[in-house]
Amino acid sequence: MGQLSDDIVKFLSARLDEVERIARVAADARGAEWSGSAVRGGGSYRARVAGSAHVVADIPAHAGSDDPAVATFIAWHDPARALAEVEAKRQIVREYEDARAEWENWGNGEGTPTARQKRAEALGRLNAWSAALRLAALPYGAGMERDES
Repeated sequence: MGQLSDDIVKFLSARLDEVERIARVAADARGAEWSGSAVRGGGSYRARVAGSAHVVADIPAHAGSDDPAVATFIAWHDPARALAEVEAKRQIVREYEDARAEWENWGNGEGTPTARQKRAEALGRLNAWSAALRLAALPYGAGMERDES
């Protein structure tokens, strides 16, 4: 596995650090869990801190949609969900790094049939986690070429 995978790990880790930082600031300022709702008669949709009256966003219905899904969409991006997503993607990075270390541990696969089999299995896991790593980076605009090494 080549330099490009290392670059993706660095790229994704930096993006996750930034998302985590922003989510923690938002959670401190507005609360960690949000919910969306329509305000009857008011013509607006609000995303609120779950279980409170604190409004995170108040969107006039004419500002782009007459559908309460706008507030629900904003609320769905609450800090708690963002932090859970960050942790899930960090787990992908850890699994990739573990798979890479295991593959490298088996050397060139020479030796006993068991060693060759273990290296082949490790390569399969590494390829799977490498693909997951690239996919996890896509929403952040990685724009990186596929690693063919």
